[in-house]
This record gives sequence, structure tokens and C-alpha cells, in this order.
Amino acid sequence: MGRKAPKTLEPGRLSKRNLWGYSMGGIGRDMTYTLVNTYITLFALATKSLTPAEYAAIGVIMIVCRIFDGLNDPIMGMLIEKTRTKVGKFKPWIMIGMITNIVIVMLMFFVPLQGASYVVFFGFMYLLWGITYTMNDIAYWGMMPSLTSNAEDRNNLATIANVGAGLGMGACLILIPVLTAGDFALFGNTQTAYQLISGVICLLFAGCQIMTCMTVQEKPLPPLTEEEIAEREAKKAEKEAFKQMSKEEKAQVREAKKAAKAEAKANGTKKDNALVGMFKVIFKNDQVLVTAGSMLLYNIGSAIMNVLVTYWVYLKYGYNGMLVTVFTALTGISMAIVVLYPILSKKMTRKQLMKVCFGAICGGYAIMLILALATNHLDLSNGTEVEILRNLLNLNVEETALFISIAIFGAIASFGQALFYQVLTISMTNTIEYNDLKTGKRDEGMIFSVRPFMAKMGSSIVKAIETIVLVAIGYAAISEQISGAIVKEANKEISNEAMKITIENALNSVDDSAIIWLMVCMAVLPVAFLICAFILYMKKYKIDEVRYEEICAEIRKRDGIEEEQCECECHCDCEDGECHCDCEDGECHCDCHDGDEEHCTCGCCEEHTPEVEEIPALEEVPATDQE
Repeated sequence: MGRKAPKTLEPGRLSKRNLWGYSMGGIGRDMTYTLVNTYITLFALATKSLTPAEYAAIGVIMIVCRIFDGLNDPIMGMLIEKTRTKVGKFKPWIMIGMITNIVIVMLMFFVPLQGASYVVFFGFMYLLWGITYTMNDIAYWGMMPSLTSNAEDRNNLATIANVGAGLGMGACLILIPVLTAGDFALFGNTQTAYQLISGVICLLFAGCQIMTCMTVQEKPLPPLTEEEIAEREAKKAEKEAFKQMSKEEKAQVREAKKAAKAEAKANGTKKDNALVGMFKVIFKNDQVLVTAGSMLLYNIGSAIMNVLVTYWVYLKYGYNGMLVTVFTALTGISMAIVVLYPILSKKMTRKQLMKVCFGAICGGYAIMLILALATNHLDLSNGTEVEILRNLLNLNVEETALFISIAIFGAIASFGQALFYQVLTISMTNTIEYNDLKTGKRDEGMIFSVRPFMAKMGSSIVKAIETIVLVAIGYAAISEQISGAIVKEANKEISNEAMKITIENALNSVDDSAIIWLMVCMAVLPVAFLICAFILYMKKYKIDEVRYEEICAEIRKRDGIEEEQCECECHCDCEDGECHCDCEDGECHCDCHDGDEEHCTCGCCEEHTPEVEEIPALEEVPATDQE
């Protein structure tokens, strides 16, 4: 038998190589982001002997740097748009960002500074970390819409890419707590554990991003127009001429450029910088504006529980990383259900999915809060003992049941949040075609710089909330005692048992009301922000599934691209009582829900059956032959 001919991919469709090569590249990069974004504060509090004022200073530094980093996103988007290399415009920035970011991360976790000196060092390193990660982040996510414009493929790609990112984030959220605090900490010490983990994660970051750059095939860049070629040649000639000038001539040229800029500014013809350009794209495209606002509110609401749950566990149950891991694992499992998005998107519209998200979020947080507050006064310490629970979780049966129940309803809320984010990601992606229709430009880099910009604006607000809450409840005041004990144990100045006693005494010194207020912040604040995001999206976002297909059709018509003609006559689908054309194999199908064409009620099969069975050649056969 001869070999089967390889399957050819339809134009604009997504190859499996690009699907998996792109999506799995996000595992390592999101592990690195989670390590720094979520755990650098815990690391500093636990190992750097910070006073409350120094901790507050670190909080302010992170807020300012994240705002600056967000403002830097559109500049990065503009640089990517102007990049033209043999390997595309995204891959160079993915690699540059990855390499430089790894260097910064290693310095942040390995430098032996303490107290105020670490705060100053941290300020510079955190700023550089944000800049280098932005190089990678904007390029990585900006590549996604360039790989396919097919709606189904884009849903699959966005889903698998978010799954890859979720795997990286989930691995960190599950493993880092248990491996850095409590009885299961690596080498029995928080500082040593964080250093080892940061090294492993940086290796994974490098491996995943190299894999993406080697496997993903970008679309060829469109050829330069004659105007762009002429502009480039003119700039090149201008630079060469400038090199040959004397100092006086160069000074005259600079003055002339300043005068030209001032004149252009006065006449309103000055070119916008990247930041202004991004905001113009946002405000010219009303759907980008709506999605950006929803994303900002989502990023604030969805992160609050994650950043506060560790402190809640420590204050209520002791310095026990295993409990943080169990709580996070349950929420992570619920988020994994997002892999079903392509299936759900075929059954429900995005706005119907948003209603499901809303119910899960409100219900999950409400019951979690009720359970925590209703049982906060109960003393469950004398409950039924089970050796495995006491050894693993340091809890008895009753305490374990309550903790698991609270975590499960937190997981239900997290499921709603994960589905919410998936809908927002697809919605933001679809605004690119909307922008193309309105302005004639796709502006992929600019539009996708909005997503990380809103993520960083949201994280800066979350960091402000976290700092205020920890200072208010008194946790920041005891961090110096905890970190002092950890550092002394790492330097072999005290025993491991003495370190544990010091940490336990410090945690017990915090007032019991702090536990209640932490839970209120964990449950009420997320719901408030996410409700606002839900209302904004439902009322103002207009690009539903039908409208998106209309936009793509209008763009094809404008650009003179002919649509493929369907060769089949009909597709009978009796589930909705309507006829549909199914061109997957170019043939007509009768696809009744009960598998029996005789019971088809829409009449499509009966209508088209005579046409399918009619054989014109019979008319030419002589009557004698028919007899």
C-alpha cells in the first residue's frame, strides 16, 4: 500500500505544532512570574529582618514599580511592532526578556543583604525585573493572535495557552508554600528553600521559552510598502550624513529638529509616543475600553484571596505550609476545569458563560465567609485524632473537615474566576478584528499591551490592599521576629526547634480579631470588584459570536478575499429544528438527534432526499429496457 498523502492545513488554521509549542511555553514563564509576584513579599518578610516601616517601604516600591511597568507596556508593544527579523518580530524579544529576567530573579533571591540595605537593593532589582519581564510578556502574548484568525482555533489556542500558564502558576502556588514553611520545608529552612526553588524555576523558564521559539512558526511579516522602504532609506542616509558633519553642523541639526518638533506640537501634527498611542487605541476602540476596564476590576478581585490566604492560615493554624498547599491545590483543581471552555463555548454564548461565572463567584465566597465566621469561636482542638491527619496537616478530624469545607467553597469561587478570565481573554482578542474594521489597522501589539498593563495596574492596587491589611492587623510587626529566627537557624546560630518556638510565639501574639478581618477581606473585597467587572462587561461589550463572524466577513469583503463556497446542499440538524450547511467533508448530512431520519421534524431531509436520489440518466433508458 502506498503512503497516505500528508494532510494539508487550510489557510489561516492553526497547526498542532504551533498550538502545543506556543501553549506549553507558558509553563516556565508563569512559574517565574508567580514566584516573584506572589512570594517575594513572603520571602522578604521571612528572611530579611524587616521592620514594619521597611516592609511598608517595600510595598510602596512594588506599587510604584508596577505602575511604571504598566506604563512601559505600550512602549514595548510599539518596539515589537517595529521589529523585523528573519525569525519574526516576537521571538527576539521573548529570548531577550527571558535571559535578562532570569539574571534579575537569581540576584533577588541570593543576595545576602538584610534590613534597610536590602530594601534599597530590592528597589532597583524589582524595577529591572518588571522591565525585563515585560519584554518577554508582551512579545509572548502578542504572538497568539498572529497565529490564527479562525474563531474555533483561537478558542482552542487561548484555552490551551491559559492551561499552560495555569499549570506553571498552579505548580508554584501548590508546591512553594509546603516546601518553604513548616515541617516539609527544604533543608528545614525557609531561606535555603526559596533559593533552591528559584534556581529550578529559572531553569524551567529558560527551557520552556527556548522550546516555544524553536517550534512555533510565525506568519511571514508583510512586505514593506514603498513608503516604508523610502522612509527607512531616508533615515539611513540621514544618519550617515550626520556622522560626516562637524560639531557646529550637528548642533545646527539638533536645533532644527527641536524647532520642527515644537512647530509640529503647535500645529497638532506631532507623532504620538507609545503610551499616548496605546490610550488612543483604547479610546478609539470602545470594545477595547470595555474589556480593559473589566480586566482591571477582574485582576484586582481575583488576586485578593490568593495574596491573603497564606497569612490567614499562619495566624489561624500556625506556620504550616502544608495547609496553604492544600487550600491552593483545591482552588487549582477547580481552575483546571477551564480546559472545558472550547466545549462550553459550543453550548453557551460568552455572556451565558459569564452568568455561570457570576453565580460560582458569589456563591463560593459567600459560603466560605459564613463557614469561617460561624465557626471562628468554636474550639475544635479536642476533636477526634487521626495519626495521618495530625502528621500531615497538624489538625484533628473536626479541624480538617472545617478547613477543607472552607477551601472547597474558595475553589468554587476560583472556578468562576478562571472561566471569567478565559471569556475576557477571548473578548480582548476579538477586539483586534473590530479595530481592523474601524481603523484599517490591527494594532495587535498595542491592543495586547493593554492586557498586561491592566494586570500590572491591578496588581499594584492589590499590593496596596495587602500592605494596608497586614500593617493594620499587626502581621508586619511580628515579621522581624520570624525572619530573625529563620536567618539565625540558617546560620546555625540556633536550633530548628528554637526557630519553630519563636515563630509560634510571634504568631500567637497577634489578636484573634485579625483572623476575622483577614477572612472578611478575603471574601468581601473580591466579590465587590468582580461584580463591577461583570456588570461592565454584560452591559457594554457588544462583540458576541454572531457579531464577530460578521466583522470577519466585512473585513474579507473589504480586502477582496473571496469566501470558500460550500459544496454541500444542506445539513439537517433536528435538535434546533433548522437546516445547516456542513462543509467539513463537502457532503450533505441528515443528522437527526435520534438517529432516525423518519422522525426528523424539520423537513430538511425529506426536502432534499429527492434531489440526492434523482438520477437523470434514467430518462435516457428505453422503455423496453425498463420493462
